[in-house]
Amino acid sequence: MPDFKSVDDFVRTISELLAYLSWSGIAWNRSILQQLWSIFLIGSFIIYSMCCVSKLTNLRNFHQTTSLIGHFIIYFTLCITLLGFRRLRNLWPSLSALWTTTEYNMANLIKPDKLLRKRMLCVTAVSLFITILENILRFSVGSDFINKTFLEAFQQYAIHMNTSILNANNYTIFKGMFLSVITLISSILWNLREMVLILFSIGLTSKQRRVNKIIQNFCMGDTFMGSANLRRSRRIRENYANYMTLVRAVNNAIGPLIAMSCVGNMFFIVRSIYMGIDTRTYNFVPANERLLQTFSLVFLCVRTFIVLLTASNLNCQSQAALQYLKNVDTRNYNLEIRRLEFQIRKDAMGLNVMGYFTLNRTFILKAISTIITYELILAQYENRMREQYDYHNNK
Repeated sequence: MPDFKSVDDFVRTISELLAYLSWSGIAWNRSILQQLWSIFLIGSFIIYSMCCVSKLTNLRNFHQTTSLIGHFIIYFTLCITLLGFRRLRNLWPSLSALWTTTEYNMANLIKPDKLLRKRMLCVTAVSLFITILENILRFSVGSDFINKTFLEAFQQYAIHMNTSILNANNYTIFKGMFLSVITLISSILWNLREMVLILFSIGLTSKQRRVNKIIQNFCMGDTFMGSANLRRSRRIRENYANYMTLVRAVNNAIGPLIAMSCVGNMFFIVRSIYMGIDTRTYNFVPANERLLQTFSLVFLCVRTFIVLLTASNLNCQSQAALQYLKNVDTRNYNLEIRRLEFQIRKDAMGLNVMGYFTLNRTFILKAISTIITYELILAQYENRMREQYDYHNNK
């Protein structure tokens, strides 16, 4: 067989991108330095998470508690994310071989998607640009680098980004540098996880559309009689079965990444919206920090929506082939087509969270309704807290 990595755009693009971004802690190239750096980051994330948990018992303020919980969720999910990337790297040789074998079998029936690599590179470029922009805004908002020296501005930035465990009393230059690097890597790693999920969704959706096109050409094409018709329909069904195997393998490989993405994004969307509607604290926030909070919330919502929408699009495309099979010529309908129709109806393709639920449009609506529900609960809690505050002040 030929070297599929040199001819399959998806496998080649994913391998190149993750190899270039190995310094973020995913250790894709498996060099000793990258392995040590990855282990160091995992240990740092665990220590940071334990520090947040240890401080939770001493807090009574709701906003400080949610801030600590937020930092804990960030670094706990990123720890699982790094382990998930290491698992994906171990499964990548078999997964890429399965992907390229499926592509090789489909190439005899339909042309490859020539725009796939361009779409993937476009998504990568936009994701990296917004990641850099977000970190620049964080540094400019978190430090007064115009009126202060670099060390003073850096101290202000380090404390601002790690208020849960760092303050002016326990600050040292070593702690500031260490926590600033961890904060920067965590931001890059968070966006990298979302980008990888989008790229896998784009790749699978492209392949699903081509599978649908093969079925459409068969249903609306010329009629084949006898054994020729049976052989062609069997070949189509086997290609679809191979594609189903590929989707299951992808779900197995990136399942932990999907789970951590859903947990982290849902929590921070709820928390960010609540912090915006809480007038007791929001009115005292400086204008530049409000701008950063608004930008981060919009970017978080848009990015989460894109991840869910691209994943749900795969599920929608998997059901499109049924419309073509309903209009198949009766002379082309045979046992293989009947089996194919049964497979499509029984096994709806889509990315799922470790087998618990599938990312489809129904899940998006449930996620939106859950966010609204929790926001209403938190709004009622805020009103109750405000009433108690006013009562004690008047008393």
